[in-house]
Amino acid sequence: MPATARTLAAVLTTTLLLAACHGEQRPTNGGTLATSASGIAARSPEEIARAADAAFRSAHSVRARVLGAAAEGTGPLDLTLTGTGARGWVTPPSGVRVDVVATSGSVYLRGRGFWARHGGVALAAAFGDHWVRVESAKAGKVAPFARYLTTGGFAEGFLGLLRAPGALDSKSPTMVAGQPAVRLRSTAALCDVAATGKPYPLRLDLPGGHVELSGYDRQVVIKAPGGALKAD
Repeated sequence: MPATARTLAAVLTTTLLLAACHGEQRPTNGGTLATSASGIAARSPEEIARAADAAFRSAHSVRARVLGAAAEGTGPLDLTLTGTGARGWVTPPSGVRVDVVATSGSVYLRGRGFWARHGGVALAAAFGDHWVRVESAKAGKVAPFARYLTTGGFAEGFLGLLRAPGALDSKSPTMVAGQPAVRLRSTAALCDVAATGKPYPLRLDLPGGHVELSGYDRQVVIKAPGGALKAD
């Protein structure tokens, strides 16, 4: 083949290869890649809120910290929650902090001051600083916050904003502890939702308090405290 012909053939081959490469590109402005990259952020505020509520309920575990009185029957708290129980501490409306463990159908409480406030000096002396076991069916009378001691119960008490139609009506990008997130807003509250991975709620500012959610899906085993006394 003459040199000129070989040169033309090479140019033609290169042109075709470049055209093929350009043909494989996908749109990045409003196309498939942009939608994939934005993930949850591309949805409406109400859709993001519903997805965040569902993701929270499906979590194997989560650490929940609350400042203020963000739900009825409780004040500040710090709990590790699973689908079947919890451990940590709660400050009920009485203002006296109590240590809590919920597992296997029972709630365990520890706090001399808590018992003094709820049952008097004699009860506080009898229980002292021991763990006290209360059956879950009866725990609500002693500790109304007991209904929040699972991921599902916590969602019912603290995340109702995510299920209220139209409650969160605007969104904007933000960062939470270095993690990309979507901020959902209403006139009185906001919720930050993870923008990558599962759409877990990360932070809520509610009229009554502030909620921080972290440590999702860690391996957590909640065990009953040994040597617990039994409440009548």
